Amino acid sequence: MSRTFLAPTLGLWLALGAAGAQAQGDARLQRLQDELQQRFAKADTNHDGLLSREEAQAGMPRIYQQYDAIDTSHSGALRLEDITRYIAQQRTGR
Repeated sequence: MSRTFLAPTLGLWLALGAAGAQAQGDARLQRLQDELQQRFAKADTNHDGLLSREEAQAGMPRIYQQYDAIDTSHSGALRLEDITRYIAQQRTGR
């Protein structure tokens, strides 16, 4: 399940831009945000609100693959907001 996290999420976020589907898009966006939050919480095994490289590797392998690109502050820990921002940047960059 975690293995296919990033690609489908990005694809669904891109689909939200379709004209005429605002209400449906809002509901989809909320479901995606909820799913991301749940996956993050499950991967954050020490429950500190941060995802270490090791936690990402074990619980969110797609995030682990992009870890350096997401960790723009080079802190060695990702917040949920960092991941959300990265996904949004990828969405607008396409």
